[in-house]
Amino acid sequence: MAYHYDRPQCHDSIRPLKLHPAHTASDTIQFDLDEHRLNNVPAYEAISYVWGNALIRTSVLCSKGILSVTQNLAASLRRFRRRNDVRLLWADAVCINQNDVAERNEQVKLMRDVYEHAAGVLVWLGSGDETVSAAIYLVNHIFDTACSHWSHNPDGIVEYDDVDDFVEFSPSITFPPSGSDKWQPLVKFYSREWFERTWIIQEVTVAKVVTAFCGEHEISWQQIGVAATWIQKQLIKSDFKLYQEFESSNVYKMMLLYDKAYLQEQDFLDLLTQVREFSVTDPKDKVFALLGLQPFLVLPQPVQPDYNKSKLHVYIGVVEVSLKHHGDLSILSFVHHTDSIDQDWPSFVPRWDASPTATNLLIRTDFFENRSSGIIKLEDHGWKLEGCYLTVHGLLLGSIAVVGDLMKADHFGGTSGETENSNHPVKLFWNSHLNAFFGYRQIETVSLLVIRLCMTMTAATDSSYNKTDRTMGDDGSAIDKHLADYAAYLLKLEPRSAALQSISQDLNNEGDYTGDPAKFEIAASRVCDDRRLFLFGNDHVGLGPNVMLPGDQLCILFGGQQLYVLRPKGKFHQLVGQCFVQGLMWGEGLEAYETGQQEMQEICLC
Repeated sequence: MAYHYDRPQCHDSIRPLKLHPAHTASDTIQFDLDEHRLNNVPAYEAISYVWGNALIRTSVLCSKGILSVTQNLAASLRRFRRRNDVRLLWADAVCINQNDVAERNEQVKLMRDVYEHAAGVLVWLGSGDETVSAAIYLVNHIFDTACSHWSHNPDGIVEYDDVDDFVEFSPSITFPPSGSDKWQPLVKFYSREWFERTWIIQEVTVAKVVTAFCGEHEISWQQIGVAATWIQKQLIKSDFKLYQEFESSNVYKMMLLYDKAYLQEQDFLDLLTQVREFSVTDPKDKVFALLGLQPFLVLPQPVQPDYNKSKLHVYIGVVEVSLKHHGDLSILSFVHHTDSIDQDWPSFVPRWDASPTATNLLIRTDFFENRSSGIIKLEDHGWKLEGCYLTVHGLLLGSIAVVGDLMKADHFGGTSGETENSNHPVKLFWNSHLNAFFGYRQIETVSLLVIRLCMTMTAATDSSYNKTDRTMGDDGSAIDKHLADYAAYLLKLEPRSAALQSISQDLNNEGDYTGDPAKFEIAASRVCDDRRLFLFGNDHVGLGPNVMLPGDQLCILFGGQQLYVLRPKGKFHQLVGQCFVQGLMWGEGLEAYETGQQEMQEICLC
């Protein structure tokens, strides 16, 4: 007889499973399900696992009937059951009636409490294979070497920030060299499906103790986190030239997850963006799986899980919460379309279930944030969100006539020689649209455009993430070095150009710093990836979205930190995306409005 769930009697009740002992692995899995209120539940452990193939299932026995579970859950229960006594566990697929949407909605609200109150979280990575021993040896070796480097007790707590010092440790003697086949077991280990789940973020972050199991092997979460963090930081340190075999594994996700403080301190929109690379079965869980983390807990208007709602309804709800919580249009900076604008999806609603192919240009620090709409706030003129339409106010600055080719990070490949290619997007843009630089010293707007191109291609940030906008009160050293790097890049772009040689000499006239083109390339690759250069008017060059087209409009939206590119669609506008235009990021585009020469417009985004 199939097991029949009774509805929980209280909103804070859970059903831990009492797993019966077994003497052999082949013994039938048996357990009881008893309801307890969270504040009065006996000590239990929570399992963090991957459901696995829903079509491949096995039967387990409950005291009141038979339940069907996936083979991966069954394998974890066999691994965790004891020989002589019962073990109290919690696993969502069994402890929640998955066929009752109302119950799922209520139980999701308790997920943080379930994992936070558990005596420990048991991570089931799946069954072992012939490579697991070698992988765990490398994890332990990295961790033990790190502790020795720090003179740290391996049984103590290793904080995320401790790894920064260990990054400088030379791996050449004690570890296999980058590219060695000896790393492949560890690549395979971090490529396991569990490391990709969105739900693990909450399950691990709030846990008291986390222990991972892979087949018969057992390993601490701290060891997994330190090893992944060290590998990812080596990738970043080498600008992804070393340890490339780990790029498509999940070491970045594990570094992010190991830095618990970072995850808990972010704004909820930044958190949603950080975890876009993680996977879910239901795209609504891109939001619901994070609701127990601090960035969502501090919201005055909580986001409520409701699996009866559509994905679109849930994601529009995030837009509404952001508009009310932030009091600005920062939510629009999280929109990045893929190959085209989806005509069946509101253009202003971020797709949290899709990985963005470009970095977010939004900067939140008080001193450095852009204010393209000046001191005009969103609340000054109001907004209205009705269904799939968002009405705001702003200024349409004009149409964009010239749009460059799509740029990719690979176009800024350092010594790869890519800049010598005649089809390089920056070179094509320069030659087609900016080739008026002969005698540029006599043309003030052109010389200004040269500087603006530098700042726009890097969003006014150098390779060390220093802001380099003179209007921000820098002492000049950061921008001077950045311009020198830019000058060196220009010469590399077109070494035979007398005009560029002249420009380079003017930009690097201090003589005490030799420009490094690789540093400019690093800075540019971060923000130019999957974006296009464009010209606006006679003296502005911008960096815009991948899907922008000639005829799109540059716009200031009141309450927006960024400039935006819009596309007319009948009486409505589609949001093409955020953009960066040096010289218009601090309210300079408001002059005509402030002097009464331009009127505010009501703009309805669809």
